[in-house]
Amino acid sequence: MRNMDNVAVVERSVKEEILARLNDQQREAAINYQGACAINAAPGSGKTASLIARAAYMIEDGVSANNILLFTFTRKAAKEIKDRVHAQIGEKAKGVTVGTYHSFCMRLLRQYAEYLGWTKNFSIYDENDKENMLKPLCKEYDMDRRTVAGTISNYKQHLLTPTEAMQIAENNYERMAASIYQTYAQKMKEANAFDFDDLIYFAIRLLEQFPEVKSQVNSKYTYITCDEAHDSSIEDLRLIELLGGESFNVCMILDC
Repeated sequence: MRNMDNVAVVERSVKEEILARLNDQQREAAINYQGACAINAAPGSGKTASLIARAAYMIEDGVSANNILLFTFTRKAAKEIKDRVHAQIGEKAKGVTVGTYHSFCMRLLRQYAEYLGWTKNFSIYDENDKENMLKPLCKEYDMDRRTVAGTISNYKQHLLTPTEAMQIAENNYERMAASIYQTYAQKMKEANAFDFDDLIYFAIRLLEQFPEVKSQVNSKYTYITCDEAHDSSIEDLRLIELLGGESFNVCMILDC
């Protein structure tokens, strides 16, 4: 019994040590991690430190590291965050998922791509690959492939399917671009490939169209924190909404 008491004391002291580094507002954000939360403060005021302390506190408070998903916008920032959480609580932080929206969605598609008609060993096309795929399609319409590539990216960022893009087309250029988008999408699927824009776009489609996948993902990632949330796109926000599930334990960290 004495040993159990000692363990409890150690656990309390770790949590107290985490909280001791925070101001009153940061401490509130760390402790109250159930439900939706927004941390809104000026640049350089310690928002990322709050994110790290919050994750560390949650794990010390009994949340499994495997259930925590932290989003940021660069691989460098993701590595720094993971290293800093590990520095605070050690190996307990090992299971935390930290990454960019694109890297997370790529992992999701690697696991579930077959639901969408791709195989798990799909290729990821860079901009040159994408433009080479578009070149013959654009030549048929005498259109600049880079301009069309930008238009298709815009469609995906606004979560428009080729059919929807055609439906909202208001001029000849938009109708031709939507037609190329349709053919391009078909050829990408035939090639078992995604481009960079596809990663978030199709991860969203996956979660929207397959409730069993969404249920599995929601069960795994039950606590989500989004750093630099003020830079989130329409796609990012829709992805977060879907990942949040019914419990919606989502924390948005943003500049005021």
